[in-house]
Amino acid sequence: MIRIDSIWLANEPMDMRAGTETALAKVIAVFGAAQPHCAYLFANRRANRMKVLMGKTINRDQTVIEKLTHEIAQLKRLKFAKRSEQMNPEQASLLDDLIDTDIAAIEAELQALQTVPAATEKKAETQAHYITG
Repeated sequence: MIRIDSIWLANEPMDMRAGTETALAKVIAVFGAAQPHCAYLFANRRANRMKVLMGKTINRDQTVIEKLTHEIAQLKRLKFAKRSEQMNPEQASLLDDLIDTDIAAIEAELQALQTVPAATEKKAETQAHYITG
């Protein structure tokens, strides 16, 4: 036997093709949560049919909703993880300082390499002068 402490009647008609998930969503939108031992009644537009949400249906649906909410949260983590890993401006400025330091070191190496061939060219010129002279 199902214990019902209170019965709530919806003041707006509901499409009777809608399932229990839709009815539960309306209850949650109004009350924040479905209360145990309460029955929620919904009528169609003509008021000749009625749908009742109560007892075990609420518990089962609430479990399904919690499961789906958890799955949605996991999927959001997978989808939006890259956005959450973006650098903030302070981290970017640290990276810019490192890049500037690396560029300066590379330019110094290039200058050192360019001066070495110039010295060998002078040696080659002086050796050629001695041979011809």
